[in-house]
Amino acid sequence: MRQRVLAMPRNSFMFVLARESFSQMPLDAARQKVVDRLVSNNCALDEPEIAADLELITGEIKQALEALDKNHALAGEQNTLRRFAIACKLKVPDTLAMIEAHMRWRAANLPVKITPAIVAELRKGKVESYGTDVNGNPLILVRSGKFDPKERDLAVANAAVIYLLEKSIAESPTGVKFVVFYDRADFSLRKNLDLDFVKALASVLLV
Repeated sequence: MRQRVLAMPRNSFMFVLARESFSQMPLDAARQKVVDRLVSNNCALDEPEIAADLELITGEIKQALEALDKNHALAGEQNTLRRFAIACKLKVPDTLAMIEAHMRWRAANLPVKITPAIVAELRKGKVESYGTDVNGNPLILVRSGKFDPKERDLAVANAAVIYLLEKSIAESPTGVKFVVFYDRADFSLRKNLDLDFVKALASVLLV
């Protein structure tokens, strides 16, 4: 069994991971069925029914990332690795592919440089940090009634959302996920419908 890593310039947010095979054997059919059921029901990161499987899988992922770069940005982020693994139903190649895509996205979009335009966009109140939920996860409030498709700059609006989400997660005690509340109060189809911004917002939330 071996793993091949393609060499690239040292940059903690840019990498390509080639997967030929992994020492971790796939879960047997019975275990995979359990995992699929729990993931479909939004299981927690500390779900006891799959704790042993998750520990094994995240260890494999961590090993693969450290083989690529011993100082890889996510190698020590245990909860983050668990979140990716659960999202991919504990399938190692799929998890590594998701992490690779995520790191490419971070390289292209972070850090967000605060500008007067971004500050003005944040003050509109379209997307706001609204404390935390009962589990301590950041609560993000989206107010579609404040969307302004005829006035906003899409790139600036997108950067403002990314800045807010990154800041909220960084300040969160859990540091792994957030909850979105979508408020349609005062929404006007004629005035506030902004499909391009909604698409951009969805792409950020799903990264």
